[in-house]
Order: sequence, then structure tokens, then C-alpha cells
Amino acid sequence: MANFLSTAAAVSDALQEIVKNAEERLWLISPYLRLNAPIKDLIEAKKNSPRIEIHMVCRENQLQQGEQDWLESMSFVKTYICKNLHAKCYLNENQALVTSMNLTADSQVNNYEMGILVSRSKKEDKDLYEAIVDGSRTIVRSSEASRPSRQSIQPTPKIPDRVFCIRCRAVSKPTLPKRKPYCTIHFREWKDTSEDITHEEKYCHLCGNEYPASMRWHACGTCLKKYPDYFKSDPIESA
Repeated sequence: MANFLSTAAAVSDALQEIVKNAEERLWLISPYLRLNAPIKDLIEAKKNSPRIEIHMVCRENQLQQGEQDWLESMSFVKTYICKNLHAKCYLNENQALVTSMNLTADSQVNNYEMGILVSRSKKEDKDLYEAIVDGSRTIVRSSEASRPSRQSIQPTPKIPDRVFCIRCRAVSKPTLPKRKPYCTIHFREWKDTSEDITHEEKYCHLCGNEYPASMRWHACGTCLKKYPDYFKSDPIESA
């Protein structure tokens, strides 16, 4: 009968065995895709196996740049995009693993996971294995077979982890999506006295170095080049 896997380690070991032992079919279905090195190595080892069919299904907008680059180098892996994918299933021609675990290194190490491992060779599991294959095939067929485009990847905005009040150099966290280049006290003071967006202050908002900053232009040239994404947001309008 099917085996219940009660830990992330057991699920991870079963997944690696499925990938390692695949000779004809390897389907990896997971919304999130951040493969660890062992799984990548096992997949890359299939490169010269002409009989194997490798399908990988994920959500396009969840791909990070590293996975994008790796997938582009794996031309023998067929990638499918499923917008509303939530299922996690990994199978080869002999075994199928239905689990809570995403295909990410973090899930394999840090999360509480469980899964059901089904073997086609067991008489009592054969029908269940075929049902899992049919369900997985439905997901593949309803997905878009294509290489994820680079335009679909949302890079992490390049912003500083701390900012400075341009009047007193007090340190705070960035206030994105709105930018507030003052601490709370001096922002209110600026609002009460002038609200002049060109009023000259003392420090660069992003590095804290001396700079004739203002509400209108509150970062030095070096920081403008280093953190261009920070200035795609708008200045804050109220405290």
C-alpha cells in the first residue's frame, strides 16, 4: 500500500529518489521553483538520456533569476506555466509523490511537510498511481508550454535597508511605497514652517553623508545610481 511520509526529510529523500531513478518520465509540478543543488545535479545527469520525458510545471511569476537562467540552460526540460497552480506532485514511470512540499530548498529544510508515496509496482497501488498520472497530465495539458520570459520575472527592488533624516541624520527604515526623507519630528516641523520642497537640509537621505538635500531632491548622485528603484516611488505627502 501507499507510504505516508511524515517529515520534510522523508519527503525530500523520496523526491530525490524519484528524480534519480527516472528513465522514461519525470514530471515535477510545483507552484514555487527554487531547486537545490542535488536536485539540479540529478536533472542535469539526464541530459544524455534520449528516452526520458521531463516536464516541469510552475507559476511563471514565481521564478527567480537563478531558476530562469538554469532553465534556459536545460533545453531538454519542457517547462510549463500554470497560472493558478497549487498542487505539488512529483513522479516518474514507477512512483508518484503527492505532497505539501514545494520544489524549493527552504521547504525541504525548514518546513513541516508530509506526503503520500505511491508505487506502480505494488498491485494495490497501481490504480492510484494511474489516477495521479492522469491528474498530473490534466495540469500539464491545461498549462502553457513555453519558456518563461525574462519580462515576467519581477526582480527584487534595489533599495537601502536604512535611510536617514536629511535634517538630523536620524536612522529609520525605508517608507516605501512612499518616500519620507525626514524623521517624524522634522517632517512635521517642515510641514508647519514652510512645506518648501527646495528647502536645503544637511544630509543625503540614503547614505547619511553631508549633502545639500531637500524634499525635492534628497539623495546624492552616488546613491541615485546605486538605488535607482528607490526613486520610482513618490515622496510622502503626510506624516
